[in-house]
Amino acid sequence: MGVDQVCEKYQIKNPSQVIDILGLMGDNSDNIPGCPGIGPKTAMKLIGDFGSIDGIYQNIDKLKGKQKESLQQYEETGSSVTQTG
Repeated sequence: MGVDQVCEKYQIKNPSQVIDILGLMGDNSDNIPGCPGIGPKTAMKLIGDFGSIDGIYQNIDKLKGKQKESLQQYEETGSSVTQTG
């Protein structure tokens, strides 16, 4: 897959955003637990809307309900992916 195909598949602008998507939804092959309740579609939408995991937390007040609660509860786990990935 080339850059354009990766961006199209994951609905992102930059292939490096795949790391954030995997950090949110989890990745068993890399032993990344992810955020409970966040699957591939939600992860792609959040990264598409906010650009990164850090961008999500900078705009956490724009989210509502269970999604917001889950992201707040697992903020440290999700954010650590971008620092080590």
